Amino acid sequence: MRGRPHSEAMIELFREDPLYAEHLLNTILKDGDQEELMDFLLLITAALAPDQPPPTHFTLLATLRSLGLRLSVTQAPLNERPTLEEMTESVERVERWGCRGGGY
Repeated sequence: MRGRPHSEAMIELFREDPLYAEHLLNTILKDGDQEELMDFLLLITAALAPDQPPPTHFTLLATLRSLGLRLSVTQAPLNERPTLEEMTESVERVERWGCRGGGY
């Protein structure tokens, strides 16, 4: 016997337990990557706002707002902060993408 798809199970879980969805989002924001975040947003949108279009990184804040969620930022512990070299690489990568602020 084959079980149902993982996405269907997660959508049902998010509908039944929004606090779990909140906890999972915070975990992804703390330890995850962009792909995990986008996967979460697709599932939570399907669970709680099925009439919303699929989210993109450009609609992240709008999607979260429509779900009654907000993004929060805190300082990482010192041992998790990037080095100056890593920060410089990140800034250069963003500049290559042409995302210098205000374009969203």
